[in-house]
Amino acid sequence: MFRTIYLCLVLFTANVSFAQTKEISAINNYINFSNECVHGMLIVHRLLENFNQEVNKFVDLESHQINFYSNKDLPPNIFEDLDHWFYERSPEEWYFICKNQNMNISKALKDKMLSAITSMYENVTEINQIRFDAEDFILENNLNEQINQDSIYKILEKGVSLFESFYLNQKKLIAAVYQYKFENKIADKSPQLYKTHNLAIKMLEELRYKNDNEWQESLDELNKEIRLLNANGEKFSKLELLAKDADDFISTGAVALEYKLYGKYYYYHNSRFLNHSNRYGNGYVNSYNEKINSTTTFKLFEIPHFYQVIYPTKILENIPLVSSDPIIDKIPEKLREREIIVSDRTIEVDSQIVNLMLYDHKMIDGDIVSVNFNGDWILEEYELKGKPYNLQIKLNKEGKNYLLLHALNLGSRPPNTMALKYMYRGKEESVVLSSNLNESEVIEIKIVQ
Repeated sequence: MFRTIYLCLVLFTANVSFAQTKEISAINNYINFSNECVHGMLIVHRLLENFNQEVNKFVDLESHQINFYSNKDLPPNIFEDLDHWFYERSPEEWYFICKNQNMNISKALKDKMLSAITSMYENVTEINQIRFDAEDFILENNLNEQINQDSIYKILEKGVSLFESFYLNQKKLIAAVYQYKFENKIADKSPQLYKTHNLAIKMLEELRYKNDNEWQESLDELNKEIRLLNANGEKFSKLELLAKDADDFISTGAVALEYKLYGKYYYYHNSRFLNHSNRYGNGYVNSYNEKINSTTTFKLFEIPHFYQVIYPTKILENIPLVSSDPIIDKIPEKLREREIIVSDRTIEVDSQIVNLMLYDHKMIDGDIVSVNFNGDWILEEYELKGKPYNLQIKLNKEGKNYLLLHALNLGSRPPNTMALKYMYRGKEESVVLSSNLNESEVIEIKIVQ
């Protein structure tokens, strides 16, 4: 959706009328609500990371503490914040301001905006509660017991779903704001900054869903827009740092020690990119929002962190891998600068959870592969052996599901081949994927009842 917004953004030169200043001011209150929610979510996000690491110590995984505060150091409801520890106006205050203010806009559009913030408010209310649910469970239960380990991870996984739900609801709110701008021909004070910001949002979404196929093209476009912004006399040093970090993502993909277990997508999205855009890092969004006239131009949206749970090896073996993207509309045509060849076969299964055995086909000749499931790299730089590597995946109920073989070498006998075994209606089935250094083969997985 952000790609559509970016490509279809239309800028107008009409003057803002007095009536429109009231509407712009009112809509900016929705943006204030969203941005303050994002700030509060960061606080909970860091707590959940710490709880995750605390639990992992009971199993088999080393951890590196990312922050040092706890629930007792915080107000009972971060998003209500009656004593204003974190906000001049809390997300809850902004929420009720939005609900009670009059806006002379179409009922359909107002309903869209109210629906979006109501869902977002429900999300953050549950997000605040999870920090207590997790802490209470850790204090009250013996985490050396497997059943309790399973239970605490379920609590943390609920956080993953809620952070994602907030993000999707925020996208609905952003779309409604753009609809108002389009319908009322509202000009942006800084069209070039809005264009650059929309591109940064698109790149953040690519990190969130591990879809960096066109990352270099996006970075080239971002650098071009920043140069145009500078030429207009609008210099934002944080945007330039963001572009530098995007280049680091391509050139090294280096990850700070405390985030090694989370991986480069999580690290660059949450710790590097957002640090240059959001308020907690004194990013360019906040600096712009603070200086504009909020009755004549729209503020910029801050984008929330995404959250993921890190599992120890002993537990990870028993948990199916789930797609970051819940619905895949189509199989990509290109991935990691390689053409994709769709297999003329399909994998048919009778269960949403599928156990796969991966191994070298026929002769063990040193084939090294990476495997992609629904856009996520679930196995990186793995040398295939005669002994199968076991994977458990959970298919999306809607849309497409696919598995892709990405060759990193050709072994001693090209091409690179990988065999897959799986069960279908009680019978073992197998299929072979073949890839080279120019093309990757992908096979679709279908649930057949």
